[in-house]
Amino acid sequence: RRERLVQFKGHTEFNGSWNRSLTWTRDGVHLLSAGDFSDAVIRSWDTSTWTQAGHPWTGHSSHIHHIISNPAGTLLASASADHTVRLWQLATGIEVSRYEHSHGVLRVAFSVDGCFIFGADEDGRTLQWEIPEDILAAARDALVREVKTEVATLNYYSMHKLSAPIQG
Repeated sequence: RRERLVQFKGHTEFNGSWNRSLTWTRDGVHLLSAGDFSDAVIRSWDTSTWTQAGHPWTGHSSHIHHIISNPAGTLLASASADHTVRLWQLATGIEVSRYEHSHGVLRVAFSVDGCFIFGADEDGRTLQWEIPEDILAAARDALVREVKTEVATLNYYSMHKLSAPIQG
């Protein structure tokens, strides 16, 4: 028997909703969750405290079936019973694009290169949408800023370690 490491209520704290889908941020600092029809929002959870980080991401009007981040970890796609796939900026939770369909969308995936979104609808069809170039450019810029911050932090700690006196 395995021991449970953590348990938190997530969406059940909000109108008795359910956690419908979960995905991690690339750095592992946050777990994102999608709610059902009584809490049709995306919530971000700080994994060090298991408390909500920031405000819920609003926009969907019915339960969110699935969420997933793009290969670069800068965008999040959500598929909903409200007949939309929405694209969100992962760092801010701001909706940057919306793709409408005639039926509810059950699942969503990014292409390997991150330039397209695919969705599976309630009628068994697979849908494809192109992500606009301005959104892709902004996502690339966000990734470059994140990498530069990681490198600067690494360089600071490396320099700090190198300048420490050697104990003999």
